[in-house]
Amino acid sequence: MKKLNETSYYNFVKTIFVGQSRGQSVIQICDKLAGGDKFKSLKLIAKFKTILANKKNEVEQIILDLKAEGIVIENPYMVDNELMQINFANNNSKEENIKNNIIAFKPQSTINENELNSLFLGLCKLVKKLAIEE
Repeated sequence: MKKLNETSYYNFVKTIFVGQSRGQSVIQICDKLAGGDKFKSLKLIAKFKTILANKKNEVEQIILDLKAEGIVIENPYMVDNELMQINFANNNSKEENIKNNIIAFKPQSTINENELNSLFLGLCKLVKKLAIEE
């Protein structure tokens, strides 16, 4: 898989954000982009995570561009381990943007040990089923 240039990573991240605004997960979007190839899909997911980690200013610009198009997405960056939605003010300095941000924290529920065990067993069953199918 070749490296992404400035335009292609912009379009790649934008495609993922638009898909997320329509209710799709990153995994679903990358699987569709990879044409169902699981290996390529995992590579695309890894590329997306790398872009988020290393190109924060550019990703925030993509978020602003999408907002200008009327598409509001959740900001992928975490603060205090809680996902937030940021509405950036246009044409302001970074300091003004920080002051003007509207932060909507999502409620987080706790999970007890029994629920965790159930989730783990369910995951094991899915992995076993997938291994048998392949």
